[in-house]
Amino acid sequence: MPSPSVIKRTIRNQRGAKHPRTPDDIRDLVISGDWATTGGTTPEQFLAYDNGPEAESRVIVFATTDSLRHLGGCQRWQMDGNFAIAPKLFKQVYIFFGIT
Repeated sequence: MPSPSVIKRTIRNQRGAKHPRTPDDIRDLVISGDWATTGGTTPEQFLAYDNGPEAESRVIVFATTDSLRHLGGCQRWQMDGNFAIAPKLFKQVYIFFGIT
């Protein structure tokens, strides 16, 4: 049985083979096709907003129609920002939660 570090490296390599190359600059980041949907047999639009590569501060929002409908029906929203999980070109990831 391989060591845990070898197994982890193999998984990372396999995942990386299916993902596009990470751009070196935020202006080169284009989210389209399968990467803008939820995927699966009935993909839904998942890229809800992108202020574009020329924006001074890039903002990209991912949400499904159902998740936005849920947030719209909630009396309270909570938000959590995380720096550790942000992709290479971004500083922070925000996650919104709807509390019914």
